[in-house]
This record gives sequence, structure tokens and C-alpha cells, in this order.
Amino acid sequence: MALGGSTKLIRAYLTVNKQACLVTLTKSHLLWEKHDSKHDSQMAAKAEVLNETSDGISTSLYTYKTIPNPIPQENQCTINLKDIIAVKKGLTLPRSNKAKYIELTHFKTNTFCIHYVNKLNTHKWKNKTLTVECGDASVWQEWMDTLQTQIDSPELAHPKNLLVFVNPVGGRQKGPKIYSEKVAPLFQLAGIHTEVMETQYAGHAENAVKDLDLSKLDGIVSVGGDGMFAEITNGILRRTMADEGSEDIHYTDDIVSPNIHLGIIPAGSTDTVAFTTMGVIDPVTAALHIIVGNSISVDTCGVYGKDKQLLRFGISMVAFGFYGDTLADSDKHRWMGPKRYDWSGFKKFVSNRAYEGTISFVRSEESGHPQDNTRCYSGCSVCASDSDTSSNVSSLYDASEWEHLTGSFLGINTFTIPCKTGLSPEGVAPSCHLGDGYTDLVIVKKASRTKFLRHLLRIAHNTANQFDFDFIEAIRVKAFRYHANSKPSILHSPNSSSQSHQQQEPQQSRRSTVDPQQSVWNCDGEVIEETDITVRVHRQAIKIFATGVEDPNIKSDTCTSCYGKSR
Repeated sequence: MALGGSTKLIRAYLTVNKQACLVTLTKSHLLWEKHDSKHDSQMAAKAEVLNETSDGISTSLYTYKTIPNPIPQENQCTINLKDIIAVKKGLTLPRSNKAKYIELTHFKTNTFCIHYVNKLNTHKWKNKTLTVECGDASVWQEWMDTLQTQIDSPELAHPKNLLVFVNPVGGRQKGPKIYSEKVAPLFQLAGIHTEVMETQYAGHAENAVKDLDLSKLDGIVSVGGDGMFAEITNGILRRTMADEGSEDIHYTDDIVSPNIHLGIIPAGSTDTVAFTTMGVIDPVTAALHIIVGNSISVDTCGVYGKDKQLLRFGISMVAFGFYGDTLADSDKHRWMGPKRYDWSGFKKFVSNRAYEGTISFVRSEESGHPQDNTRCYSGCSVCASDSDTSSNVSSLYDASEWEHLTGSFLGINTFTIPCKTGLSPEGVAPSCHLGDGYTDLVIVKKASRTKFLRHLLRIAHNTANQFDFDFIEAIRVKAFRYHANSKPSILHSPNSSSQSHQQQEPQQSRRSTVDPQQSVWNCDGEVIEETDITVRVHRQAIKIFATGVEDPNIKSDTCTSCYGKSR
């Protein structure tokens, strides 16, 4: 396994998990090459310490007079230094199942443990341990010091100070237990200083973020569901804009991205943000993403009222009609836990209410289409492009760029991220990107229950294209606005007759009704009662401790099978 041209800092023959190995530390990787056991005693007897200088760096080379034959490729393993959690002297064994990552004071002479991230094929990450033995005290000390210096380097961006908010009532009320038993021991192992606050009321985290001293923090962590994460997102974005002199945020304002990262430990009902940015709902995986300082920039939507003043930022979904009604009704059944969404959703499906209004929007010019069947994986080239949609807002003020659709709608939904969940692993908007500066607007026109049910089942099971219906319009947009009215159902652009067409209304069930009253907006699980809103995308407004979902066709550069199971 090649080292990619990295400068060798130190090299030695050491015992790794009771197997003699040639171990090399570079500026970016740790590499160990396993030797056949029949050479172990021979090599140990012939070991000697040699001093040499490489590229101006004084190192120790713990080597042998007789080097064995070339080592087969399958005996080589490597770890990216960014994936190292901690280096601890002595042996590290579990005290109990509840504190399985706490270091024991059980030392063995010239031995240290390397805790690192083991990346499984299921997107789950685990803490794995290498036990390394050195035959010489001076070599042991040099390896300990050099490894610690490398993993503490600013280039690796491992966080050292975190503010943690724990929601004690979200989801199944397991947030405090998840944090204390699964996350806090890992943070302690990594040497991260944490300040933990258990929220006392709805909006507590958002209010606290606006007032606390954040200058010494590397990140803010949410232990809860999507609602808690949305609170922190709103708090930090409003705080950053206030620090820039914009207490009241207007539709025309460009959002300044905070310097601080946000982390999410899933402990809620759906955990959409965690699933979408990491590929799995697992507190240990989420904690390890935070510890190693992974980073991805994600879009947010600004939701603005009639006066164009900000009402709220949205990170995942802003929805009107079916999803808005479901949320509003579910608040009456919180005692049911996560099942309340299923019950309320069933009730609203049966009612089959549609709402009269006009949707206006500005289409994306660059970033594909909601039905292009692409996927936004870690390192996505679309999200990494130089196109700056957040500052190129001229089209938002040009009336000729806006198209309008008037009619009766079961739902108006916009997805800024794919919104993956356990019920919909591919996401409600599978081709949506995390950081391209656009949102996928899904307009659900009035339809029969049967047709709407087929659409919902496709979202859940991904058996076919959920947008491939005559009552669905899926459009990638920069911005949109909604106005409640009862005008004829016509799609048109003010300056282009070629863009105008009569809305094709499918036949409806006789029980389908148009509710004269309007719905509410569901913004990441928070109700917005103001009906007429404008939504604008702010590109890559926040940074999250995550990588995005790894492409299953690309292999990780950290070994997942070397030297047995994790300790």
C-alpha cells in the first residue's frame, strides 16, 4: 500500500496486536506491514537503533540487520492520521459495558494504544484499537510524542472545545442516556473539553446560542432530533448576522456563514439531518465524525414573511398542505411518541384536503433536475463547484425570471437536502444536493387518494420515480413564494408565451375537498402560521461535522479488517 509520497517522520519494527510489523509514520498516514511469525524471534534478536535524518527531520529508525523478503500487499495496513482518535500509554481495556471506552490505569512497559475510526461498509463507524509494543523505552517515548504531535496538528482540525446541548424530551426521551453512555466517553477518550447544557424548554438552545461566548469553541453539538438541530442552526445564523450588524434579516441580505461547526448526535424521532449527512442513524458514528473534525458545508433556506423579514431558517424541509397539517395535528398527540406522525399522517391522508393558491419560482439554471437520478456523495463535484448562487441574486429581482402556477394543491414541499430517513433510505428528494445553492420544489396538485397514496408509497419504498405522476411537478429552484388565492389554474412566465401552459388537472375523487381555510408551513418540525411566504436558498450557510454519505463504490483508505475485532 503506497504512502502517496508522504514524508517519513519515523519508522520502526514494532509489535502491533502481538504481531511483528514494520511501522512507518508519515505526515498523513500510519502504515504497518505484517511479517511472517517465523521471523519474529530472529528479527527481535537482531534489532538495533540507528539514527538518521530525512528531509531535515531528525528521526529514529528502529530496524534490523537482515530485512526479510518483500512483504505481500495483503499484509499491509494503513490509517489516515485524521482518523486517529487518541494515543494512550499502556493497555486500554473495557471496565464495563457502560464505560467501554474509558482508559484503565493498567500499564505495560513500553506499550501504547492507538484508538482510531474503523469505517464499516454500512456507513457505521466504530472505535477500534491497536496495541503497540516497543522493545526500547526511548523508541516508545519518541513514538508517543511524535504521534501525539501529529494528531494535534492544526491541519487535522480535530476539535478541542465543544458546547453540547442535550434535549431530554425529544424522540423517546433517550437523549441524556445516549449522550452519557455512548458519546461522552468517546469525547473524554479524545481529550475534548465539553460544556453540557440540558435544555429546559422549546427554544432554549436557540436563545442560549445568541448570548453565550463562542470565541473559544470549535463546535456546537446537538443531542436530539431535527428540531433541536434546527434550533441551534437558527440561533447561530442569527447570532452571526447580529455580530455583522444585521439584527433584522431581510430577504435581500446575503447570509454570513458562521466560523463554528455544528454537530448532531441523533436522538430524535426521524433524525433526517444525521441520516442524510452520514448515511446512518448511529450516535457512535456521529460522535466519531465530530471527534476527527470532518466538515461539510450545507445549504439553508431563509423563510420570509409578507414584509420580507426572516421568519426562520430551514435546513431540511419546508412544507405546506399535507406535511404542514400532519405536523400541526401531531402536536396534539405527543404522548404517542414518534408514532404520532403516522397517526396524524393517516388522518390527513383520509381528509385529502387541497388548498387554493399561487406558487411563483425561479428555476435553477445550472444544477440539474430533481429527476436526473444523480446522487450527492461525499466530495460531490456539483457542491464543490465555484458557482456562487448566494451572491448572484439578480434573477430574484427580475420579474421576467419568475414563473407562476395557480391551482389547488395537496402539498407544496421544498427539500434543501435529500431528507433520508429510516422509512425512506434514498430520501424524499433523492437527487437533491447538500450544497449546490438550490432547493427541490415538489408541487403536489389536487388528486384522488389512490393516486396520492401511490406517490407516498414510492417515497417510502423507492420502487419507482415518486415524481412520475401527472399531478406532481418537481422543479429545482433558487427561490419561490406562495400566495393564497383562488385564481384559475395556469402556469405562465410574464415574458414568455412558450413557458405558459394549462395545468393538467387529474380527475379527482368525489370525496376530495378544497378547504377554504389555509394550511400551515412545516419548517423542520416547527409550525409557521403565516401563509404567504417567500423562501430563498443561502448556499453552504452552515458547516456540519460530517462528510456526506460515502459513495459505496469508493473504498475507504482506513483498514476495516486488519488485526481482528475492535476492542
